[in-house]
Amino acid sequence: MILSGGQNIYPADIELVASLDRGNMADTIAALQGFGSREFHLDSAMQAADLLYGSFEGFGMEVEHQYFAVDDTLVSNVVATIPGGGEDEGMYLFGAHYDSENSGASNLSTAEDLSAPGADDAASGVAAVLEMARVLSGAHLPWTVKFVMFGAEEYGYDNSGGCKGSEYFVKVEEALGHTYIGTAVLDMVGYRAGEDNRAVLVLNDGEDSLARSVAAAVDSFGVDLTLETLVEPDITFSDHGSFWDAGIPSMLVIEELSDRDFPVNPFYHTSADTLDRLSMDQVEAVAEALLGGLLLMDEDGGPDLLLFGTVIMSAVIVSVALYVHFRRRRGRVSG
Repeated sequence: MILSGGQNIYPADIELVASLDRGNMADTIAALQGFGSREFHLDSAMQAADLLYGSFEGFGMEVEHQYFAVDDTLVSNVVATIPGGGEDEGMYLFGAHYDSENSGASNLSTAEDLSAPGADDAASGVAAVLEMARVLSGAHLPWTVKFVMFGAEEYGYDNSGGCKGSEYFVKVEEALGHTYIGTAVLDMVGYRAGEDNRAVLVLNDGEDSLARSVAAAVDSFGVDLTLETLVEPDITFSDHGSFWDAGIPSMLVIEELSDRDFPVNPFYHTSADTLDRLSMDQVEAVAEALLGGLLLMDEDGGPDLLLFGTVIMSAVIVSVALYVHFRRRRGRVSG
């Protein structure tokens, strides 16, 4: 066991984090971008879901299509599971939405004609989650971990979508009586405005143990990432909001935010949201922090509370500065 940043880290965990492959993540983004658009009502969205299903299946994981309807459109969540300890003891989840949209679409015809490559929004989050699943697929974990690719997170051309996939998933989990220790929903994590890798964890309270662990992992695993923590329960513009509504601990993982209630990426929801504008260094760093945070949860009962207390104090300053930050979406921050 190696002591680093005040944390006990097993060498095997260091190897797992180091085995994350940015090339794999770039390939995933490119493949999803290649559909042209993944608006949830298009055939290409289901084709993207099938592609992700096949990827999980290729890792040897338990995987299923979880179908649901948005008006007359059949949509799918893709749910992959690594069985671990008893589910009654609590599980973890990492998820991202695979659909995309172009905000210029006002009807079905224009939606079909306008490209929505969605490389950042949110193929970047999907790529990080998928790569984490690959790395962990052969590991022996003390808890069950689910990896979920949500459909119909975007509103779509006629506003009939909007976090529908996560809402359905949460209802199913509630009906099954499943409990979660922590969940993380990734959205846009790939665009970098400056020279530094940056990400934000958005929480609805400061007691999220997985968020504490992710914050600790940045130092403990030497991740090249500036991580901010924002406690703001009114920010519900992405799939994490469905978990909050059900009382399930969750955090939104998103790239740097501007001071105008928007991500720093000026290209999201346009045909210019493409891989060549993203930083794979940042996508990889986000995946490293999340994977390291999960692994730290099994070492000496989780991360040091004092360390996270320092992060939360910094977050309070950020929260005051961004008091007017984020209101419910549509025309604002993407999911």
